[in-house]
Amino acid sequence: MRLRASPLWPAGLVAGAGAAYYVLSRVVIRTLSSTPITRFGFPARVRFEAYARWDAAWYHLIATRGYFYDGPRRQSAVSFFPAYPTAMRGLGSLIGDTMVAGVVITLVATAVAAVVINRWAEGLFDDGVAALSVLLLVSSPYAYYLLGVMYSDALFLATTVVAFLLLERRHPWLAAAAAAVATAERPVGVAVTAGLLLRSLELDGALLTRWANPELGRRFFAFDRSKVRFSTVAPVASIAGMASYCAYLWVRFDEPFAFLKTGDAVGWNRDFSPRTIAKLDWFEVVFSGRIGVQLLTTTVSAVLTVIAIALLPRVLRRLGPGYFAYAAVVVLLPALTAPEFIGMGRYLLVAFPVYAVAADALRSRRWLTTATVAVSVTLLVVMASHFVRGHLLIA
Repeated sequence: MRLRASPLWPAGLVAGAGAAYYVLSRVVIRTLSSTPITRFGFPARVRFEAYARWDAAWYHLIATRGYFYDGPRRQSAVSFFPAYPTAMRGLGSLIGDTMVAGVVITLVATAVAAVVINRWAEGLFDDGVAALSVLLLVSSPYAYYLLGVMYSDALFLATTVVAFLLLERRHPWLAAAAAAVATAERPVGVAVTAGLLLRSLELDGALLTRWANPELGRRFFAFDRSKVRFSTVAPVASIAGMASYCAYLWVRFDEPFAFLKTGDAVGWNRDFSPRTIAKLDWFEVVFSGRIGVQLLTTTVSAVLTVIAIALLPRVLRRLGPGYFAYAAVVVLLPALTAPEFIGMGRYLLVAFPVYAVAADALRSRRWLTTATVAVSVTLLVVMASHFVRGHLLIA
């Protein structure tokens, strides 16, 4: 499968998808009922229905008014990490419009992520797998979050894949710098640090795996301390992004881990309770007999989560423990804490190693590839239409 015309073709794909999403949003708004963006805390602005919904309001609030913390188990701005709203504020001050800045940052970050994923996958797989990896990402049922919506996922994905590509090209300190931005974007940024460190150990020959080194025999891993250099552990420095945010919370609110104390707030309901882990709320929705948006979106998120988890062993075998550690954390951590699989369709967008091994598995099955992309695009149109209307998609 050859989609590539130039190294920048993924950016063109993102631009086309972004334009299509905007056109879809205008058609939906003109023909169907929708909730005004003012209901989500935004100022009255036309043509922003595609971008200003739900948690986007938190990023806009932080970018325009700053942080606040109302205490444990209460929804507060501190739950949202600072890199994205800070970028919104910076660009917004230059162009005079914070909302436009958020849309631009998301689109540019997605374009960068797509180009870099393509380059990264070309190096570890081949052109065909690289092209299909990008296509699977951009056509994902929840890819509209990458097409201008004011959420931090696109920026997190872009900085993460840039960090991994820099590391593959033996620039560990630059990789750490890029990853530091990622760790200041989302709590799962620790997965970036862990993944980069393990990958750095692999690249320097300190960490050996059974799949890359058959001579290990029955041992899955081996460690050679003599191969560890100072630059090998450079990725550890990337935790500085998260550490800086914790320091800010400590100074401002006397609570360095305030973001960990708001997840179980009413309306967010994220915790490690047996009920949440077992997804009993989702089973209640499934067996309730009610067919609607909630059943559709939670079921799609559940299926995507199961597929991602099933592909994790393939990530380990094909890409090694570094990418496996990153993918496992960004997939499993939210999966365990998400009731009804809330948010999983969106959280999986940053699991780029999963998309790569999925593309590798599909590459020789042309009919299955076509069917997968067709179903995914159809679901993307449906989900995006509901999002534009302001429906609660549980994602």
